Amino acid sequence: MKQKRFLLIFMSLVLFCMPIVVFAEEPNSTPDETPEVDPTPDPTPDETPDETPDPTPEVTTAYLDYLAVDGFELNEVFNKEKKNYTLNVPSNTTSINITATPDSNSEIFTGTGSKTISAITSEFKVVAKVKGCDEERCTTTYTVTVTREKADVSLKSLKVNGYAFQESFSPSVYSYSLEVPYQTEDIVVVAAANSADSSVSVKGAEGLQVGRNTVTVTVSASTGEKQEYTIIVTRLEEEEEPANETSTVTSEDTTKPPVTPIEKKNNNTKYIIVAVVCVLLILLAGLGIFFYIKSSDPAKREAKRKAKEEKKLAKLKEKAGVIEEEIAEDEVPQVSSDELINPEEIEDLEKTKEAPAIDHTDILDGIEDLFDDREEK
Repeated sequence: MKQKRFLLIFMSLVLFCMPIVVFAEEPNSTPDETPEVDPTPDPTPDETPDETPDPTPEVTTAYLDYLAVDGFELNEVFNKEKKNYTLNVPSNTTSINITATPDSNSEIFTGTGSKTISAITSEFKVVAKVKGCDEERCTTTYTVTVTREKADVSLKSLKVNGYAFQESFSPSVYSYSLEVPYQTEDIVVVAAANSADSSVSVKGAEGLQVGRNTVTVTVSASTGEKQEYTIIVTRLEEEEEPANETSTVTSEDTTKPPVTPIEKKNNNTKYIIVAVVCVLLILLAGLGIFFYIKSSDPAKREAKRKAKEEKKLAKLKEKAGVIEEEIAEDEVPQVSSDELINPEEIEDLEKTKEAPAIDHTDILDGIEDLFDDREEK
């Protein structure tokens, strides 16, 4: 009985364990059946080596390699990363020419070529864009700010013929005043600009009314800049006299001759005559002084006086000799030369030898001495 129970229990255990063993062996049979069902391998690992590389990033920024203004130099050194530049030009500059060169990926869109300068400060833009891209994000703008120097619109001189301003002229003073008599209806304004490129115009100088009048002098530059100078002209009443009238012309560039009274012209002639007479008197005085100095040496004058006396005595003796010859020819009794000489003349000569020296102030004697010196030479 025990053997039958043991056998029954053994058989029960075998039956119970058999399903477990079968279920455990089923996975081992799957790999063997897989190649038969789907022999195609997974394509993913085989396609990985054939993948294409990532594309090159798209260029969206345009640059310039060169930017300049013909005939001028920019205030800053060009750098393609720098977008703003400045330039100063003379006052008479009316246009400039901008040149630019893009880099290899870019092209010029607009902004180069000749540009007109119409104001003191002007801005010009040069736009570059990426080749093949028309979107705004593909453009780059370079700006050139041009500053034109201020034109010289000042005056070098300002005058009114026949009259003087109450103020002193200065190019930086823009208002002046003067008075004219009642008889003056027009004035001649003479003005010269400092710059040869500027022109001058005058308004209000004709048809002056009694009282206050405004005369405007305008200096205009070729660039359009202007500067005005104002002259306040007061035309007096008929009974009044101006305090600033002059009788001389203040400039040579006049278009009308100045009105000068006849009496003043006559006065000028008189002054010229008086001046000439004074010069002649001075020359005569100088000549007299010269002769006075010439004859101021007493010893020299004494020697000259004796020489003249001896010369005079010789002439008298010569005269007596001539008379003796004439008497001899006429058979007249001979007489000595001493008898022919007038005793009074000899006495006068003797007295002259002892006479005091001539006064040095005798200018005529000095002149005679001068001519004697020339004869001796």
